[in-house]
Amino acid sequence: MNQMNGTWEDLRVWKAANQCAITIFHLKQKWPVEERYGLTSQLFRAALSVPTNIAEGKGRCTAADFRHFLFISRGSLEETRSLLQFATDVGLLDAGVNKALQREYLEIRAMLNQLIARLSSRG
Repeated sequence: MNQMNGTWEDLRVWKAANQCAITIFHLKQKWPVEERYGLTSQLFRAALSVPTNIAEGKGRCTAADFRHFLFISRGSLEETRSLLQFATDVGLLDAGVNKALQREYLEIRAMLNQLIARLSSRG
């Protein structure tokens, strides 16, 4: 499907980002309760912000608005990657799980960059 047409549910990048957020949701359930309002909460909010900003931007009326929300989504993606690395460094997240999620997020970043570039070329 053309990434410019359709709804946010049709976007490959949204589907991938949403799946990563679901994965992080399930991971955080296993972390210590004392982290519920700290790292766990911040990581999940950042991860969930990636697909929700894609959806919000897609619902806007202009390509410029959509592009703006894609930039926000990309920022949240980088925040998520940093928090995943921190969780690994402090022993909350298995290094192999982190590596797999980092790889998925790099693919999502590439998709976001491509979509941003296409929207930018539209003027």
